[in-house]
Formats: sequence, C-alpha cells, structure tokens
Amino acid sequence: MPVLWLIAGADSPDQVTTPDLSETIKLEQKLDKADILVNELSALVSDLRGHTRRVQRDIDESL
Repeated sequence: MPVLWLIAGADSPDQVTTPDLSETIKLEQKLDKADILVNELSALVSDLRGHTRRVQRDIDESL
C-alpha cells in the first residue's frame, strides 16, 4: 500500500501508474542528447574565448 494512502486513510488507494518503459527510454535519450549539446557548447565557448584573447593580444600589440 502506498504510504500516502495509509496516512490519508482513504477507502481505497489511488491507482499508482508507473511510467511506460518507452517513456523512460525517451527521457534518457533526451538527457544524453542534452549532455552532448552541453559539451559541444562548452567546447565552442572555450574556442571563442581563446580566439577573443588572440584578437585582443593582436590589437594590444598593434597599438
């Protein structure tokens, strides 16, 4: 019996539905894709920072 049903003391417990396995697989796939995108974005930000520093250094040297 669900704990909430025991606490509430209802006549009959609510039906507890469990997520379909395919639903959890889809969620995991979306999380995996998000992880990949976060890593790609991090690499892009790092590359942009490096490029910005090089450009700034070139500007500073030309002054």
